[in-house]
Amino acid sequence: MDKIIDNTKSLGFTVVDNYILDYASLNAMEQIVYVHLKKYSAHSNKCFPGISRLAEAINISDNTLRKSLKSLKEKGFIEIQPRLNSSNEYILLPYPEYPLDSHKENKQGEISRVLKAYQDNINPVFGSMEREKLLSWYETFQSQEDIIIKAIEIAVIQGVRKIRYIESILMNWHGMGIKTLEQLEAYQKQWEERRGKKNGNGGAGEDNEAGSDSRYDFSKFGDLQM
Repeated sequence: MDKIIDNTKSLGFTVVDNYILDYASLNAMEQIVYVHLKKYSAHSNKCFPGISRLAEAINISDNTLRKSLKSLKEKGFIEIQPRLNSSNEYILLPYPEYPLDSHKENKQGEISRVLKAYQDNINPVFGSMEREKLLSWYETFQSQEDIIIKAIEIAVIQGVRKIRYIESILMNWHGMGIKTLEQLEAYQKQWEERRGKKNGNGGAGEDNEAGSDSRYDFSKFGDLQM
């Protein structure tokens, strides 16, 4: 039997969520234009290929490309920022939701600060699964945005920018009966006092290593840093 040799591995690849392929309101042309924007953006959520260059890469006319870009913008998938004497900048936005019931639509607006904190610090182009998880935790913590944002901040401090790590923090707090940022701060104050007494200096003890925050007991989440 002849050996099959895969020569495509050296050609690079672009990862696109199935969300783009499954979203009913996107036609095939809009999907392929989005895929190429994703390719040019690499690991960022921004790119700025010229119209002619992008149209040539997709093998379509400039006019067809402009129509697809306009539609992607109207449907909430991208922003288009003009640049002086240069090509436009295209910003890939967090995916718009599939049609939601009125309850979820209201919740979606309420957690806007959480979503922005997650986009700015964890994943600039996050999908519906991450959004649903954040919405679920928002409901679990009875609409307390600040405590979810605090978990995001801790993930950034620890350099573990993953939804699973954020969930592990929130799960720990919820299990301890902590439901608000005020309760969390009170717990951390007590923890600092206990640590100070244990160290025998009446204070907060020695500082943690650079890049950490001494107010939080990160050891609780150490086994989940993956």
